[in-house]
Amino acid sequence: MFSSIEKLPPFRCFSILKNFVVEDAAVEDVRVEQLEGGRSIAVHTPYNTAFVSHARDLDGRWNKPVHGAWTFDIRDEERVRGMLRKIFGTDGRSETAGDVVTVRVRLADHMVGRSRAEFAGREIAVRPGRDLPVRFATGVVLIEGRLPRGGGSVRYPEIEAGDDVVVEIRDLPRGALETESEDSYEIVPDERPVEPATLREERARLLARVADIDALLEGQE
Repeated sequence: MFSSIEKLPPFRCFSILKNFVVEDAAVEDVRVEQLEGGRSIAVHTPYNTAFVSHARDLDGRWNKPVHGAWTFDIRDEERVRGMLRKIFGTDGRSETAGDVVTVRVRLADHMVGRSRAEFAGREIAVRPGRDLPVRFATGVVLIEGRLPRGGGSVRYPEIEAGDDVVVEIRDLPRGALETESEDSYEIVPDERPVEPATLREERARLLARVADIDALLEGQE
């Protein structure tokens, strides 16, 4: 029915070199890890120009060959996490990344220029060329309206989303909603039964965080 829809690879992450896209990111896409030696951290995020600019302000280094991520001095970790919360609504900690929601948005309300749409710092749709169909990120589904098969000009392709075009964005970290106006989205109730494995994973995340907190408290006593 919707012949104009194609799927993007999972939200474009910083594992990108020219037009090559690594298909290893998902909606739960902000991740921070301490590197061997404990002197630096690697940060994986969706591609976002604001993040690139701020990363350079913190002397971040794009380390494609080794980590496929931005790296920062460990002493700047909290500054980096603060920047992540401001741009993406989550700082990559397990207790925030594991709390996800599904939302519906009107695509026209989230256009960035003519050919791209973003929500909560993440690219959700793009028309890569005038005669090419709109491509949606993994986890993004068109549920209302239709999009033209092509749009704009050769130089300036356009999505051309009408006010009736609504998409559903699934499994988005709940904290990401803090970066958007409350009247720009609708939360979709999750009516799926919770699987025991999911509960066990959530319990493990929370216990790991409690252990981290206990270690920090012991270090301050």
